[in-house]
Amino acid sequence: MKKYILLYIFAVLTGTAWAQSPDTLRADLNEIRIEASRGQTPLNDIPFSVSSWQRTESQRLGSPQPSFASTFEGIPGIYFGNRDNFSLGERLSIRGMGWRASFGVRGIQVLLNGIPLTSPDGQTILEVVDPNLIRQAEFIRGPNAIYWGNGSGGTLYMNTMSQTDGVSLRAYGGSFGTNGQDVSVATSLQNTRIQADVSRFTTSGYREHSSATLNRFSLTAQQHLGSSRYLRYTGFAAVAPESQNPGSLTAGELSTNRTLANPRSVSQDAGKAYTHIMQGIQFVQERDNDRFEAVLHGTIRDLSNPIQPVIIEINRLSGGARINYERTLGQFSVLVASDWSRQHDIRQNWSNQEGSKGNQTVRQFENAQTIGLAGIIQADFGALSINGGLRQDWIEFRANNRFSSDPSSTRSLSAFSPQLGFTYETKFTATFFGSINTSFETPTLTELAVSPTEEPGLNPFLEPEESTGYELGVRGFLPSLRLRYELAAYHINVRSRLLAFQTDLGGDRNFFVNAGRARHRGIESALSWRNEMGFFARASISLQDVTIRSNEGGLQGNKIPGIPSRIMNTRIGYENDSIEISGLVRNQGMMYTNNANTVENDSWTTLDIRNSYRYRIASYGTEIQPFVQISNVLDERYNSSVVINAFGGRYFEPSLPRSLSFGVAVTF
Repeated sequence: MKKYILLYIFAVLTGTAWAQSPDTLRADLNEIRIEASRGQTPLNDIPFSVSSWQRTESQRLGSPQPSFASTFEGIPGIYFGNRDNFSLGERLSIRGMGWRASFGVRGIQVLLNGIPLTSPDGQTILEVVDPNLIRQAEFIRGPNAIYWGNGSGGTLYMNTMSQTDGVSLRAYGGSFGTNGQDVSVATSLQNTRIQADVSRFTTSGYREHSSATLNRFSLTAQQHLGSSRYLRYTGFAAVAPESQNPGSLTAGELSTNRTLANPRSVSQDAGKAYTHIMQGIQFVQERDNDRFEAVLHGTIRDLSNPIQPVIIEINRLSGGARINYERTLGQFSVLVASDWSRQHDIRQNWSNQEGSKGNQTVRQFENAQTIGLAGIIQADFGALSINGGLRQDWIEFRANNRFSSDPSSTRSLSAFSPQLGFTYETKFTATFFGSINTSFETPTLTELAVSPTEEPGLNPFLEPEESTGYELGVRGFLPSLRLRYELAAYHINVRSRLLAFQTDLGGDRNFFVNAGRARHRGIESALSWRNEMGFFARASISLQDVTIRSNEGGLQGNKIPGIPSRIMNTRIGYENDSIEISGLVRNQGMMYTNNANTVENDSWTTLDIRNSYRYRIASYGTEIQPFVQISNVLDERYNSSVVINAFGGRYFEPSLPRSLSFGVAVTF
């Protein structure tokens, strides 16, 4: 029945679209340049899979989204495990890398306006940026330690800067007590460009004990120092006074009442409150044959995090610098890069006595310091380009126990990361590419600092996870068909795999162990089309097989849990200067919840519809844009994310049923 309903709704959408006036010719013929490669590299010179995503200001204002999963729809190879839990955030996985994160993002490098969100120990907190303020993004889909070092199983490079002057105000509300407001101001004053953004988001939550409040602020000021140089300041801050954590459910609880919370999460007031501030200064000089970039950055984070069975407080101060220099010499291009960063955490733990602090169990100073050096050479031989590079990283972790007489502990780790790739541009607007890339991922300070034995200090047994990736692909644009396309196949070998597990006494905490080898392989494709009248279609499919390849515990041949076997997205719609109406069908394949592969999370399919209309008041230079969105139109009961290897069978994190959001944006 649901399949017939889907077909009917898409027929309605198509009929509605044909009733609109034709749009002007729209086709992306401009050269796409990729900043995630530490420069301004043309897309056709990139020897691996990379996705470039962008949206117009009217698209941004007409479709507010509370999550990254709903913002970055349709990027092949990308999985956002959206728990609708603002205490834990979304799990970002690229080709299966980063799969183990119990909260935040691990194994993936994330940058915002050129400033790293990823801390020196490899952990990323996404909540500091409002998804509604992102204008552009790039995804490197696969290992790429050559560029960013530790935790580069993939890269997400986001940009919030507007290209036009003006003021926008938006307010929206919706199901489950959700409401949000944001203001964005951008202006140019002679050689200086300033942009400020403020947003607030609150929700009562679909489940018990899942309310959240997020306040976010940003300021960007860019000073042009002549035709080839600029200096830019970027600052972001997030203040979250409340983010409740409902925990995960068993299959029995899920079938009885999906809105339930784990009773222990409620009794122990699980959740978090935090303040997160990041700042950076970037200097760039670009001339005909060379480019120089220098960045200084720093982060402050104060976190209070009651979980089962402890209350954790972390005060973090981190900072660092990077330098890139790229020079073109005839047919050769050379990039040299260096990175340094340092992180200092004060970690304190107390036993959780019904949401109040009991006996203190940990007071520890933790430090991480990283140094990385890299060199990359690209040689162009007509249609053929060869790209190769080397990188060396050194990472040191230190824990100083201030709670007892136990001595401090130190872990020194290092990694060597080579890369080799090619591109070949044909006469038929197709570029073939292939590469061998590597990455490594150290345990984070949080993972090193927790041990199933509850011993203080750093776990002496955890080692970095190492990966080698191979891929071949083709991408291009067919002007006669107005079609952009990409097809890629990959194979990644993972060694010393970092595995998460839970214990009865550990409650919600994850512990970690290196558990042998794994193989990630898959096929990804993406298509994007738009005709002269304004009809458009975008589709992507990712088929992935992620398998344990070593025989620890009799698991050889099992699938790694928490990674869906299939991800499909199709959006079809119509857009002109006044209206947008579209429908999105998402399909996610089955995934296992545990290493033993004894419990499955079922596949699911959802339909979302959105519509916005722009009214222009020419005499005042003002535009009013009302919008409405219906998510999960067919009211599918599904779980977008699971807790991997959860104790007591609490694997499942329910996703939202049918929900409505609506609002209005004003620009002038």
